[in-house]
Amino acid sequence: MAFATRPAQVVGPADWLRKTPTGRALFYTAALVFLAMVLRGSNFGRPVRLPQETHRRGTLEYITAIANLTRRAGHRSSVLHHYHNQLKRKIGRRYRLDPTVPDEQYVEMLAHLNTHLDSGPIAANPA
Repeated sequence: MAFATRPAQVVGPADWLRKTPTGRALFYTAALVFLAMVLRGSNFGRPVRLPQETHRRGTLEYITAIANLTRRAGHRSSVLHHYHNQLKRKIGRRYRLDPTVPDEQYVEMLAHLNTHLDSGPIAANPA
């Protein structure tokens, strides 16, 4: 016994597009036209012009703002400590010294390596 398939009920345009052969053909045709336009590179509207010149803040303005924020927050000691560590690291990289040693020993090792260095003023001004 063969079962007969019932024709689907069409209620509204969305059902007509999905359930009828003519609606599906229109849908596939629209999809193919869209795909062809995308592959061909057609524009869908007028091109939008980019702004000619963008205003950017200068690096000096950024540095000044950070310095003012640090000053107002009262981070003077932490900034000095940071500069102290940076200086020890950079000098230590040049002379191959360990920047983690205490300051007195560091200055002695530096004076031993560089004979032109006057270690008196350096040792007299601890961080």
